[in-house]
Amino acid sequence: AVVTNFGASSLSVFDVPSRRVLRTIPLPTCTTPHGVEFFDESHVVVTCDLDLTVLYVNVVSGIVEQDFAVFVECYLFARKNPNTPNQDIMYCGAAHDVSGMVVQFDPRNGYATTLIRTEVGPGGMDFNPSGTELWVANRESHSISIIDPQTLVVKETFPSGGVFPVRMFFSPDGSKVVIGNADSDDVSIYDAMSRVELARLPLSGARPRPIGIAMIDNNYAALSSPDANLISIIDLNELRIAAELIGFQEPDGIVYLPEV
Repeated sequence: AVVTNFGASSLSVFDVPSRRVLRTIPLPTCTTPHGVEFFDESHVVVTCDLDLTVLYVNVVSGIVEQDFAVFVECYLFARKNPNTPNQDIMYCGAAHDVSGMVVQFDPRNGYATTLIRTEVGPGGMDFNPSGTELWVANRESHSISIIDPQTLVVKETFPSGGVFPVRMFFSPDGSKVVIGNADSDDVSIYDAMSRVELARLPLSGARPRPIGIAMIDNNYAALSSPDANLISIIDLNELRIAAELIGFQEPDGIVYLPEV
């Protein structure tokens, strides 16, 4: 596992079974390491949002192999198309850029290839399992844009259901999409094929704005609410809050591991 240390310009590499930090990698040119995504077994891609750059880091050797400009403030996620494992193209959203750009880039060779205009505030994004659609959550526009990765054209845009959608993920089978709406304190569940909102579930607690999402399986998702110190478990079949876990201290990023 790899964690970005936003306030320390570094990455920490963890051994999950032993819960040990194996190494910390300094990122001297990246003042704000934010999003991180594995590219392959030994490399991660890091978005440095305020620096307008992206890094390609070897987490085994600790070497930053590429450090390049992407022209806009890439805020969070860099996603690799699951249907093209041998290609080098990834994507990130310029959530703070009013022009509403998604950046396509090649991390191994160190350059941005294409800017794709969605709506204002593209941030959270996810590919469907077949890799034929890239869904993008536009925060300030309260909308979802769907990009065709073959043509790089936005083929559809529709309301996100709530206000200020910050994260979104497909269920593993691609049938549903879970969207966390930070400013309306709720979660939207969409049917991926019909684009119909199946449910919008309010979250409990004072200011429970959802920030992190982890898909557990096709039946359940977990959402983190740092302001409410809460983890909510969503039943994707019955479309309800199945459980609420307390006792956390500002839980933010969240990931689910089936076995540890």
